[in-house]
Amino acid sequence: MSKDEFVHTARDMKPLLNPRYAFAAEVDGQTVGFMLAVPDYSAVLQRIGSGRLFPTGALRLLLGKRGIHDWRVMALGLRPEYRARGILPLFAWEAFRRGREAGEHGAEASWILEDNEPMKRPMEAMGTNMYRRWRIYDRGIRASLVRSPQGA
Repeated sequence: MSKDEFVHTARDMKPLLNPRYAFAAEVDGQTVGFMLAVPDYSAVLQRIGSGRLFPTGALRLLLGKRGIHDWRVMALGLRPEYRARGILPLFAWEAFRRGREAGEHGAEASWILEDNEPMKRPMEAMGTNMYRRWRIYDRGIRASLVRSPQGA
């Protein structure tokens, strides 16, 4: 994400943010990593049966915000040369500590590929559990399998 994209996204997400769960790591004045967790609105959105925000869905969404005690790690990034320096476990521990103090229930860090060991190892070391597995499949399309419409 470029700096401009990051700033634009941050502005859009500002109403959702709680500074307690936004982290940045700096080394010698240079930002080398960040983590951002946001409230998990999925339970509130499920209660808005129609999925429509108007006329009453937006009110339900605003009122439901107080009852959210689960969080989602929305964005996490570390410069490659700083990935083995313990910044990720520090971010996760600090989020855990702050969440426990605030009475939160849990957090989810999803969409971590199963072969992403630099992300998985610290998470497993902290006692997290994998409850869902996502995979990406790829298959090439050969020219002989592509058929053009006949007689159209």
